[in-house]
Amino acid sequence: MGALFADKVRRTSADAGVGPETEPARLRAAKRVLQRGEPTDDAEANRLAVGLARSSPEVSVSPKFTVTVFVCGAVLQWSQVVVAVAVGHAGRTILFGVFAVFCTVLAATAYPLHKRGLRRSERISALLDQDEPVTPAAGDAGDRPHHH
Repeated sequence: MGALFADKVRRTSADAGVGPETEPARLRAAKRVLQRGEPTDDAEANRLAVGLARSSPEVSVSPKFTVTVFVCGAVLQWSQVVVAVAVGHAGRTILFGVFAVFCTVLAATAYPLHKRGLRRSERISALLDQDEPVTPAAGDAGDRPHHH
């Protein structure tokens, strides 16, 4: 799982146009843009955010698949807790119990978090498709009614 996740992160970064020459501060700004779903004054950070949005796991992986993976992990861990209790290994019970709770929380929160991330990714991606530059003013223009 760790190797698959690392490969996905590497491919996502490459697909997003993030390379070794990307400034860490600009990449952090791009990630903040994506988390907030709002553009910033930095056009390069906005461009990176759009690349990240279009290649993010929310876009490329089904939310049902994500939940299924966490549910399977939770079931496996809870079954290990039962086995550890039956055998009488207190240390393993605690270890598997921690992982079981962790997987259960992830399974319960994965779908809404995935959908929220997808909405933010779609919003940032839509900003690039506009003819206007990707700036806060351009992002706000479509969200609020104009009062003259």
